Amino acid sequence: LADIGILIGLYFAPGVLLALPGGTIGRRYGDKATVLAGLLAMLAGELLMASSTSWGLQIAGRLIAGTGGILLSVLMTKMVADWFAGREIATAMAIFVNSWPVGIAISLMLLPWIGLTFGLHLVHLAVE
Repeated sequence: LADIGILIGLYFAPGVLLALPGGTIGRRYGDKATVLAGLLAMLAGELLMASSTSWGLQIAGRLIAGTGGILLSVLMTKMVADWFAGREIATAMAIFVNSWPVGIAISLMLLPWIGLTFGLHLVHLAVE
């Protein structure tokens, strides 16, 4: 279980360095291009983790995915703020911020069924 905790922490580690410059990166390359790069980094990191058996590659994959995740977090929050104003922003931010825990709750309900029905390999692919 300690290894899982390390991998979770590694996902958030790039945020220490990239949270503030993430906005600058988005301004330089554009919000949508930066979000796309973040999604691709998340995918690349998860594919690296899925295809590797060594601890070093697991760490690398998690850091790559976390780099993409922090870019998404910073830029998508900014995009929601740009798209909505006035009283709408509270509702838009509430939906955006709650989408992550709702997604986790849905996965906690569905992933055991997927694992029992189709095997753990498909569970891993489902969360990538």
